[in-house]
Amino acid sequence: MNLYEIYIDFDYFLIKQKKRGDIILKKLFLLLSVALLTFGITACGGTNDDPDPDPDPEVTPPVIEGVEDVDLTVGDDFDPLAGVSATDEVDGDLTSDIEVSGSVDTAVPGTYELTYSVTNSGGETTTETRDVVVNDVALTMPNGTFNYKFATPELRNTFFAAAEKYLLDRVNAGIPLFANSSFNMYSSRVQLPVDSYIPVMGFGTVYGTMSADDSTVVMDDGEFGNVGEYTYRGAVGSNPETFNPWVYEGSVTSDLMGLFLDAPYVFVFNEDKTGYAVEPSMASDVPQPVDETLLDTGIVVSKTWQMPIREDLMFTLLDGTAEELGVDTSAWDMTIDAHDFIETYKLALEQQWSRAVAGGGDFLVETQAIVNAQEFIDGDATWEEVGLRAVDDYTVEFEFKNDMSEWNVMYWLSSFVMAPINVEMYYALTDIDEEGVHDTSYGIDNYSIAYTGPYQVDFYEPDSIIRMSKNPNFHTPELYFYTHRTFRVILESDIIFQEFIAGKLDGAGVPTESYDLFKNHPSIKRAPGATAFRLNINMLGTVEAQREYFEDSDYVPEPILANEDFRKALYFGVDRETLAFEVMKTAEPMPYLFSSAYVVDPASGIPFRDTAESAVVDVNRSIDTFGYNPDLAKAYFDQAIEDLVAAGTYSAGDEIVLDMVIQAGSTSQALMSEFLIDEWETLFYSDEYDISISWTVTPAAFPNNYFDYIIPGNFDTGTGGISGSTLDAASFLNVFDSRNSSGFTLNFGKDTNVAEIELSYVNPETGEAVRELWSFDALYSVLMGEAEIVDGVLAD
Repeated sequence: MNLYEIYIDFDYFLIKQKKRGDIILKKLFLLLSVALLTFGITACGGTNDDPDPDPDPEVTPPVIEGVEDVDLTVGDDFDPLAGVSATDEVDGDLTSDIEVSGSVDTAVPGTYELTYSVTNSGGETTTETRDVVVNDVALTMPNGTFNYKFATPELRNTFFAAAEKYLLDRVNAGIPLFANSSFNMYSSRVQLPVDSYIPVMGFGTVYGTMSADDSTVVMDDGEFGNVGEYTYRGAVGSNPETFNPWVYEGSVTSDLMGLFLDAPYVFVFNEDKTGYAVEPSMASDVPQPVDETLLDTGIVVSKTWQMPIREDLMFTLLDGTAEELGVDTSAWDMTIDAHDFIETYKLALEQQWSRAVAGGGDFLVETQAIVNAQEFIDGDATWEEVGLRAVDDYTVEFEFKNDMSEWNVMYWLSSFVMAPINVEMYYALTDIDEEGVHDTSYGIDNYSIAYTGPYQVDFYEPDSIIRMSKNPNFHTPELYFYTHRTFRVILESDIIFQEFIAGKLDGAGVPTESYDLFKNHPSIKRAPGATAFRLNINMLGTVEAQREYFEDSDYVPEPILANEDFRKALYFGVDRETLAFEVMKTAEPMPYLFSSAYVVDPASGIPFRDTAESAVVDVNRSIDTFGYNPDLAKAYFDQAIEDLVAAGTYSAGDEIVLDMVIQAGSTSQALMSEFLIDEWETLFYSDEYDISISWTVTPAAFPNNYFDYIIPGNFDTGTGGISGSTLDAASFLNVFDSRNSSGFTLNFGKDTNVAEIELSYVNPETGEAVRELWSFDALYSVLMGEAEIVDGVLAD
């Protein structure tokens, strides 16, 4: 290379760079002249093999920083350029060249958009935008004692929506997949009171009528029925495990007991059959408060309530009970009064029957705890000190630890568990040893109980048939049209449906394998389920976190599941519509944690998903496609991988293997896991880092899939879900808290008692609009009753 050639190249460089400005050219010229002189002296005797310098180096755009979204309060000062800067590799600091378009009026609440742009000397322009939100009130931290159990429906729905949105936004409660909706069909002679599913009431089968009597159909004995009788022929998938309502467990038993046992209050259709109402049954009127308080919301609350009961209530024994059981029943008092209720409740607490201390009629749970009930069980209080008493022969009094409304009391007393048993019969069938231990045969079959409901069980053969007829002593028999009810015990749902198709049953659920054949049948009806099945996640991420939460665990959690972006990728990477309708077939796509079966304000009867407040949960959720957004899912995955590689958690070329625990023996669960894994393994691959995700599957028999794997934290991911009270959705939120206060938490690794949920609402105590930061634990606690909140979190 000679000196001439170098000057030619330099001249070309000057021409190409002239647009960068004279000042820069002068500087470059001086620098390059010195370099040229040096190079010319040393290179004159060299060869011509060196490559020419790049004739057109890349021009990079400037960078703008500090334009994050801003939250302000009316009256705040705001400088749009405060904290904002611009730099360029060649030009250096360009902050003074930033141009801002748009404006913000801090006197007027609203959301304002500002656009920032800057251009460097090379003509490259960078643009950034930010949202500036001007709020009408300042953001504060709630402190004090709160109780929104009796707040307005709007406020309760607002708090509930904020809680669900938080769980979904942070993906702290697993990945919702589908709801266990079902499809039912009924025989042509059954006339249902409603065409569409009504929460709690369903299709009102129990209140249905018939257009033809039993002489037109074949009964369970293979013969046509009797003229003038109207028997609803059904089937159940298992035997009732007991006839004692205080110790039952399964849903089949519960459904049967609801027919042959009464309750103080019952759910019925409202007047126009668009919803439900609660009316007295064994009670003669609504509960009456003692020393009540009228809240600002117009709701009357009290800790003491009295329930008046009917004076025409009777126990019913089956004909032949004395002979069947070998007991003398002639002296038994078959009338029912307040003392029968109280004697039953005392016996239930003394024997610690499960429904008295753990569910159903529970006297101990905080929301409806009876004064001194726990102390009585512990031996620290006498029966006379317990808040359960007969004021007179036809008035039962309940004294609660916390305030209760009329609705709360009626709802609690709407279970058949709260009806009395015949205590005389119980003791006649019970041996008591010297230590007071009861060995009882009460409730072991259909003869060993006294009936209080609209029907009685005339015949029961395990694994075969249950036959019911109307109870002759029931107080309002005209409420129920069917003269008889029968239930064949058939273990397989597909066989039940085959019997229905053969004309031997009046109603049946449509099994998955038959759904495609009948999905367009005019009589098929969909019933939304209460369980949102989820992919539950171990988010603990490290061995140390695993040991801290599960002291004896030796499980090694997978770090990627602790990454929020990856969990979001899983959420948006599920084609729920295809999963529910084509894979599961009879399921319902579920991008939420609560299906349309749940109600936050039970007195209104409006499902939470139908309220205006629930709309906030839909924001940024791709609801039109049930949460499915594969492009967004891939973007979240790529971001997660980039961050985890930068942190040294994973390296290029890694294959991340995750396990999925599913319920064994379930064809639909196996199909579901195959579908999810195929979808996620196809979607989640990092081209940049050559990192892939693969899955293994661990089938475990129910309920071991929960108790051996998910609940003790021995899993990466696990499918399944549990349901709560559909009429008290807020009470089910505690299964999602990090303290595992319910004992049924299925996702681990996130502290839910951190104040990071922003809420705007009108404080019912002060009437002032507030904007506050709450923790999830604080939110659901104040929905359930009185709770102490310190700086937005639930106090210990």
